[in-house]
Amino acid sequence: MLTQKHIRRAKQWSKRETRRLVRGFTLIELLVVIAIVALLAAVLFPVFAKARDKARQTACLSNLRQLGLAAQQYVIDNDGTFFYNAGTPGSGASVTRFSPSVRDDKLARDTPADKSNRWDPSPLIPILDPYIKTNALWACPALALPYVNAAGQTEENTRADIASYQVNAYLAVNSIPDPAPLPPGMPPRPHLGPVTDGDIVNPARIKVFQDYYNGTGTVHSGGANYACADGHAKWQAASAANAGLITSKWWTP
Repeated sequence: MLTQKHIRRAKQWSKRETRRLVRGFTLIELLVVIAIVALLAAVLFPVFAKARDKARQTACLSNLRQLGLAAQQYVIDNDGTFFYNAGTPGSGASVTRFSPSVRDDKLARDTPADKSNRWDPSPLIPILDPYIKTNALWACPALALPYVNAAGQTEENTRADIASYQVNAYLAVNSIPDPAPLPPGMPPRPHLGPVTDGDIVNPARIKVFQDYYNGTGTVHSGGANYACADGHAKWQAASAANAGLITSKWWTP
């Protein structure tokens, strides 16, 4: 039988338990929780960032493969000849080819007199439009448009709202002066002007489109994606060991 004494003790115990249960974190406990969360973030965030970058690299590779296949279809429909000097003729000394581009590309020149927008793919957008489903293919998902370089300058692709890839100027222009003298082991260019699929000595090595990299080739994980003349697309590291494996000069063995 419960007595008043038992009831009072039960109430006191209940009050103590309630106070114990609603007690807040101490400062040390809170700091421990914050430290654990920070540690988990430090471990997981790089993993998530790497996974995101890998997904962008894969999407970019898919874009370039589709552009490469579109270029192949164009060549088939044009008697085996690649697009050449596409676009309206330029005007003025600073825009001589690939108009309607309005900026000179800033890649290294074999001769300072060459002011063409040679790597700009803008003129090919309407030409290859019948062969692709969307203009979104012209932009690498890892490269914000318009592309701004480390010096804070907007780079050369005129269609900054659409294009971030580059076309191989040795196919699309093919009048870039050869260095003089030629480097050891480099054969001379067989001819200027339009290039046919039969001219390409090793299609698996010759790029048609590439990631924009302005000489660094490190858009994706220390490398870049390329669409080659044989229709395949692949990523290539920018290390010295890979230099020249995928190249631009169509007469390369």
